[in-house]
Amino acid sequence: MGKSRDWRKIPPHKTPKWVKRYIPRCKAGVTEEEGINTLYVKGRHYVYKIVAVLNADGSIKINVYRRKRSRRTKIYKPIKKKPNYERKVGIKKVTTILAILAIIIIFVFQSRGIRLFLQSVCEDISNWWSETDNYSTLMIPRGYYSKADEMVSDPQIHSIKTLYDTLMTVKLPRYNISSFRCSHASAYLEWYLEGAGFDTYIVKSEELDHAWVIVELPEDGRVAIEATALCEDIYQPPGIVISPEGKFEKYSMYYQSYLDYLNKYGAGGYILPRSFEDYLSNYLSPPRNKYTYFLGFLGEIKVTSSDYYYGFDNKFSDIYEACHFIEGLNWWDVEPFCSRLNW
Repeated sequence: MGKSRDWRKIPPHKTPKWVKRYIPRCKAGVTEEEGINTLYVKGRHYVYKIVAVLNADGSIKINVYRRKRSRRTKIYKPIKKKPNYERKVGIKKVTTILAILAIIIIFVFQSRGIRLFLQSVCEDISNWWSETDNYSTLMIPRGYYSKADEMVSDPQIHSIKTLYDTLMTVKLPRYNISSFRCSHASAYLEWYLEGAGFDTYIVKSEELDHAWVIVELPEDGRVAIEATALCEDIYQPPGIVISPEGKFEKYSMYYQSYLDYLNKYGAGGYILPRSFEDYLSNYLSPPRNKYTYFLGFLGEIKVTSSDYYYGFDNKFSDIYEACHFIEGLNWWDVEPFCSRLNW
């Protein structure tokens, strides 16, 4: 029982993003006299300790530790009631303020000039808001990423193999252009993979107005994932896109489709493809190579490539940054997530 309360050092790629936002504050508190600064951050289930140490060459080294929070019994103190005369005075003050406000409101709305001025200001604000791509009014649930840490299991080793295994367990709701499109799928997948300890980003193409996910692996490098490929009506897991250099072919959604075809028709006397390339060229419609991908938008099919997925326009480190530039990230308001998650 005691060991679970010890401080445990965690690597940078497993440090939650909301904790990383406190690192600059910890660095700023390091002085030459003391040479060290410690900052504690409390989560729902863990306490995180950020330690900044001043090295001899002037650089600052950051270490992050965590331990489980203790469950302490809350002590509720009795509330002292105010004497009656104090409460009467407080009620009288509130009543007076409300009466003054009511008089002011009546005066404003009876004045035609002031009313027209306020209407003009409201119209200007409305026009400005509609002309900008500002979606920062998105109500992101409290403890967004800490919830993922609690709900998603961490494979500990973050490689292309463990990423593939994790994605094979994900199945998203049906694609819907109005309620669950590429931005919803990408936001959910970024949240889920962050909970599994993967360094994940939401990316966007301005040309096609399309969003997907990028994972930065410690040893295998950058991996692009088409999040909508995990929607149940499309479902081409694991959604991994082969890189322009040909990396990740054996873990890609095309290769998994090829294996599924062999498993389904291998014992039925059918003519099987001679190779992976033969499967793509002669067994899929429309024919393609391993670097060609098709995106459907409102009934229109657009052809893209691996270069498109690995050469994105915008990259956002978390949902707090992405919500200013991408509309439709609120996957938590879509069934079945809104029923399962207790936010």
